[in-house]
Amino acid sequence: NHPTMTDEGPWSNESKEELKRLVIDTITQQCQAAAAAESTSSASAAADPPPEHLIACAEALSSGHQLHLTILTGGLANFSFRAHFPTAPPDTPSLFAKLTFTYALVFPDKPCPITRTRCEFEAMNFFRDCAASSPRASDASITPYLCVDVGPDKKLLVTEYSPLDEQFANQFIDGAVDLRVAPRLAHSLAALHSLPDVDVGFNDDMKPFFQDLATMLEGIFGSFFAEQQEDGPTTGTCTEVVDRPTELARSLGRSALDDIYKAYCRDLERTDCYVHGDTHVFNMLVGAKPSVAMLENFDKCGDVCLIDWEMSHCGPIGKDIGFFHPFPVATIFAHSFNGNVSGATNILQFLDILWDEYSQAISTEVELTDVYRSVLGFAGVILIVYSKFGFHMEHLPLDEGNTDGLNRIKESLGVIGLKCMNWGFGRVSSDKPLSDLRQMFKDALAEEVKLLTPAKAVRRGRRSSMLRASGRRVSDAHLYILSGSIKNNRNSLLRAEALIAEVAEAEEEE
Repeated sequence: NHPTMTDEGPWSNESKEELKRLVIDTITQQCQAAAAAESTSSASAAADPPPEHLIACAEALSSGHQLHLTILTGGLANFSFRAHFPTAPPDTPSLFAKLTFTYALVFPDKPCPITRTRCEFEAMNFFRDCAASSPRASDASITPYLCVDVGPDKKLLVTEYSPLDEQFANQFIDGAVDLRVAPRLAHSLAALHSLPDVDVGFNDDMKPFFQDLATMLEGIFGSFFAEQQEDGPTTGTCTEVVDRPTELARSLGRSALDDIYKAYCRDLERTDCYVHGDTHVFNMLVGAKPSVAMLENFDKCGDVCLIDWEMSHCGPIGKDIGFFHPFPVATIFAHSFNGNVSGATNILQFLDILWDEYSQAISTEVELTDVYRSVLGFAGVILIVYSKFGFHMEHLPLDEGNTDGLNRIKESLGVIGLKCMNWGFGRVSSDKPLSDLRQMFKDALAEEVKLLTPAKAVRRGRRSSMLRASGRRVSDAHLYILSGSIKNNRNSLLRAEALIAEVAEAEEEE
């Protein structure tokens, strides 16, 4: 049964408590089963021992400690929790738990196959193994412990709780990003993308859900020409005011955008390698900074952990690096608008290192120039969506209510997004060498930075500190909006945005 809207938001407090009890009961049963299995495995050398963390939790339960859940994110398609024992000894491990549903609340009539949760479990396993075999990859891969059915329409995924506990996005918001993370992330993704003998049908049930982003993109492209006279150029006085992305789209022409759209749809069908499928910076965890008063200081390890693997599949090789770029690019523009040259430069340097390290580590039959073209194309898709609908823009380091700054940044995102899609999926760059493509991207970024940079004092950290201090994680809500079948329906989008706000408010109150 789908939840109903109440004054408390999309989930009533009573419903949340029922879900918590369901998760607690299931984890308790599984930990007790692991403890029973441990004695069996001790007696049989052939049996694999159960995970140590589940055994430790079973011991805490048997000692009378109560399992508590803290909601991390959720309400639109999943709930994720930290499962822990507040009264147990400090070395008692916490667990991460994700309860998944067969639909996204924003689009309750569109199936969201629950098989994705089993695939998430499997993807975490093979990513952990391949990252371990790469000497320069991250050491922070999470171990999944179990994936079980919870009734006919829910699954529960339980994993190790990452010791890295801050979303990587905060560092980009700060304008002080740990450059040590770039090679580790690059080599981790390269190890995943280089795996041989992939199952091209892996998580195929989710592909129709992914492909609905194309519907949104088609609507955005159409909107660039919506107010233009259909019978040719206007004569006399023209009062239409268009923004810079619209001007660029019209200069490219409807035919060119149609070709770009068709090429993008074809690329979605590629099965080059395993991909994470949702590699934005809110889906990555890093160590917390020792002090928000000294933003250039980082934790000791400089490691990174990829989370939320439910969108993993066999897909286009440029998707993961491409999807990483949009929020960092948005923060480059925001820091430039604030006059924070060092912050923008730091993020640009991170992106350079990421590609340099990735391109040296990847093993693929796809030509490297084609890989980079794919990166640009997929980055462009999300940049355009950011520009049009403002997803994640509430986290940029801008003064609250600074609509002029936000609008200018969104215009720059739209321009750079269209250019990236044109270079990635259009015909204009089909014969360009890799060095030219990289320089074109850098020059386009520099042009937007120049337009945005004022003579203004540097300001840092306020937005990041607010997000960091809230103790919550940005949920997967935006992904489901991007993937959901809105079919150019503005009312559906407004309803989705309202639900996101309600869930975010509820998360802050938890």
